[in-house]
Formats: sequence, structure tokens, C-alpha cells
Amino acid sequence: MNSLFEIELTKEDNLLKKFEEIHNYIYANDGLSPQQTLEEFVKILFIKIYDETNNLNQFSISTEEWNEMKTGKTMLSINERINYLFEQTKQAYRDIFDTDDRIKISTIALGFTINKIQSISLLNSSQDAKGLAFQKFLSHHEKDGRGQFFTPEPVIDFCVEMMQPKPNEKIIDPACGSGGFLMSALKYLQKNYSELDTNSIVSENIFGADINKSIARIAKMKLLLEANGKTNVLCTNTLEDLDSFKLSLSNPKGFDLVLANPPFGAKITNTSTLSKFDLGHKWTNHNKEYHKTKTVYTNQNAEILFIERCLQLLNEGGRMAIVLPNGNFENPSLEYLRYYIKLKAKILAIVNLPQETFIPFGTGVKTSLLFLQKDTPNLVREYPIFFGRVTKLGYQGNKNGTPTYQKDKFGQIIKDSFGQPILDEDFSEIID
Repeated sequence: MNSLFEIELTKEDNLLKKFEEIHNYIYANDGLSPQQTLEEFVKILFIKIYDETNNLNQFSISTEEWNEMKTGKTMLSINERINYLFEQTKQAYRDIFDTDDRIKISTIALGFTINKIQSISLLNSSQDAKGLAFQKFLSHHEKDGRGQFFTPEPVIDFCVEMMQPKPNEKIIDPACGSGGFLMSALKYLQKNYSELDTNSIVSENIFGADINKSIARIAKMKLLLEANGKTNVLCTNTLEDLDSFKLSLSNPKGFDLVLANPPFGAKITNTSTLSKFDLGHKWTNHNKEYHKTKTVYTNQNAEILFIERCLQLLNEGGRMAIVLPNGNFENPSLEYLRYYIKLKAKILAIVNLPQETFIPFGTGVKTSLLFLQKDTPNLVREYPIFFGRVTKLGYQGNKNGTPTYQKDKFGQIIKDSFGQPILDEDFSEIID
């Protein structure tokens, strides 16, 4: 088939421009919300990748078809072709698509989209270009399109730098959202290990799970655009049965590194789920030691159950970084939780974040970062713990998260040797 665009993808801006044009066209013409528009766009990228992977050459539109479509003719051939492809795509990615999922954009928007990207290979083009383009595209649209907050990039990168992942380590984020921690861990490995085989790292060592299908799709797409092969992002409830969760990830043994920002404030009320967790039970205090009772709570904060689940997922000696509300560190009523953590792990570090950390991302909850190492024998009771406090984030605590830069005594922005402004943050100082 003829193509209107024969484009050599040399850098991410070319692809980013196309992604933006597609998103804007669907949004302007089909009356979808920003979130719906993003979801439809991600579906189409999955169809495109499926078509390429299986050499089907069905993700296409001829010049004649496109010209006819622009005159207002309904092109059933296009709809049938893409819907058939989508049915096969749903089968290939059963964990993140429902059987009744369908494409919800108009035929003209579908034709426009296919026309824009049919001549670009998402599998064979530069890994950097497509990964960067998708990341930049998401950073424009993700925050607008989601009703829940996610983790700021400086916090994610800080956690990864503190944990220093290694190429042979199995890494998981059990509440992965759109994959921020997973991508940061992969970038850290790529930067620090020159001989790294990205495909095998993504297919064998990086795992994620999220309960929300449309968000899990975004995480999976990010990894698919980094590595042409198997990805281990599932849509599942991480707090359900532990053994079946591990098996669903094809990794029954456990993990060396857990990175997580679990959902805050959500209450788990299912007593069947609560009864399976130590922290789903009440604990009593005898002589400054806490003991689990047989009484199951009627509800428990999700992030508390996630602490236990993350420790269960770790191999002995494995490490963990988790974002938690400060109440977990301070509330007298949660003393049993702190006792439990000290019973199961060594506390490596606690780093306090300023109140405005999450304001650009939808919440003003005060949080800290907890860094642990699993230590079930728990023989050494006294050891040093690193405490840190972040005061400068590199962005403002406003709706847009406006970047803040270092300034000299004359109020001029300080630039690095490449002429780039230097962010005003103290994450890097704490890492040093």
C-alpha cells in the first residue's frame, strides 16, 4: 500500500510530534475526555506493535482509502481490518485487555492515526527515540488524564539511586502505576552498565503489577518500547493470594529489590483479604513487645498491608524503598506497625519529604521514604540508620510543579558546563 508519509525516524521529536498530532486530532474531533483520548491512543499503539511483531501488515491505509475517507465516506474495510487486529491483540495481551474492550474513536480519527504512524516501525526504530517520545508525550498528558496522583520523577530517581540496582537483580513494583519506578531502574542500569542487554533485563528481571487496567497498559507500553520482547507488567490485585500472585508473574522465588508507592488512604474492608495478613490483625502490647491476636480488623489502610506484602515478596537480604504517609512513622496507635517492620527488616534509612512534594500530583499528604533490608533472623538489634530531610525538590509545590533553578547572588540562574540550568534540589546532596 502507498503511504502519505515515509519518514526516517532519527530522533524522538519526530515521533513526539506525530503522537501529539494524533492525540489532539482525536480529542478535538471525537468529544472524548483527556483520559479517554489517552486510553484510545495507547490501544492503537498496542495494535500497531502486535501487527509489526507478527508481520501482518494490516495496520495500514492506502492513499486512495484516506482520500475517500476525507470526503466523508465510511470505509468499512478499515474498520473491519483494525477491529480484527484488535481482537487478536486482546488475545495476545489478555492480562491488560478485557474481551469486551473495543476501539471507541471514529473511523476518520482511526484513519488519521493509521496514516500518521503506519510508515514508522515501533519495533525497529531507535530505542531511545521511541522511548523518549512516549515518555515526553505522557508527561504532557498523563497528569491531566488521571484522577489519582502518581510519584514525582525526582522522588523516583532518588529512591533508585539510593538502592543502586544491579543487572542480576530481580526488581518489582507491586503498585506500579504507569511504571515510573520500573523505567527509572532500567535507566539506572543502562547508564551504569555499558554491556547491558536491555531486552533480557526487561523480560527476565523487571516486574510490575497494578490493579487498574488502563494504567497497567501504559506501564507495559513503556517497557515494550524499550525492549522488543516479553514484558512482565500485569493487571492484578497485589494484595490477593501471595503464591498465585508470584506464579502469575512467573517468578515464584522472590525478588531482590522492591520499589513502591502504594495507594494512600484507601481502606481494605474484605475480611478474607485482611485475615491473610499479620497486619490485618490486631496486635497487643506486653512489656513493650507486640503480639498478633486472632482478631481481624474490620478495615485496614492499603499502604500498611502493602508494607507486609512488599516484605513477603523480598528474598532474604533483599532491599526495599517505599513511599509512606508520615502517620506510619509518628502515630502512637501504629506502634505495632513499627515493631513489625523492625521484627522483619533492618531499617537502612528514612528520608523526610516536604509537604508540597505531591501537591502538583494531586495530594498534600506529608510523606517520607523508608529504605529497608529484609532480615528475618533479626539477630542484630542495634545498628546505624541514616536519616535525611529533603527541603528543595527542584520544583514548586504548585499545580504545575514549576521547575526551580539555582541562582547566584545577583539572582541569575546558574548553568552547568553544557549551558543547562541547574535545578535547585538537595536529593543529589543526600545521595552523596
